[in-house]
Amino acid sequence: MLSKNLPFGFNLISLAGFLLMGLGLTLSRQKRIGAGAAVLLMGVGTALLFGGLYVAVP
Repeated sequence: MLSKNLPFGFNLISLAGFLLMGLGLTLSRQKRIGAGAAVLLMGVGTALLFGGLYVAVP
């Protein structure tokens, strides 16, 4: 289910990756989290994005 294609070639895993990357940027700019936590969120989001692209059904 997580790798089922959604519109524009996305799946739930890659969308979760984009969400985490955006969350890391937003919270960092609002000074709610430190730089280390922001880098961690963006790194996990990037890994999810690439993982979602890897498991995507052709």
